[in-house]
Amino acid sequence: MTTPALQLTDVTFRRDGKQIIDGISLTVHLLETIDGLDRTHPEVASVLVTHHLEELPTGTTHALLIAGGRTVAAGPARDTLTTDAVSAAFDHPVEVAYDRGRWTARAKANPLHTFTP
Repeated sequence: MTTPALQLTDVTFRRDGKQIIDGISLTVHLLETIDGLDRTHPEVASVLVTHHLEELPTGTTHALLIAGGRTVAAGPARDTLTTDAVSAAFDHPVEVAYDRGRWTARAKANPLHTFTP
């Protein structure tokens, strides 16, 4: 068998909002495996499809945001995965953050809907 020139991965840790990989340790293990591919097989290009920024490997260099079958933003990941672009793609206010190789995205808090005990 030959070494592939391209790896296509549609990673889904959730289905219908429910976690489908049982346990955080398995999720972390899968992410670490994907992260390691850049080091162990640098000659293989990789394309990963996800709806969750938390699932992006640390070696992510470029991103393509699609909504309604159209490109919302494309280019280097740090320039593309911005609060404005992700909010536009999901048609909902989302706050995007990047810290030590990991991405997060969460709904922006609405001060009118905060819970006070």
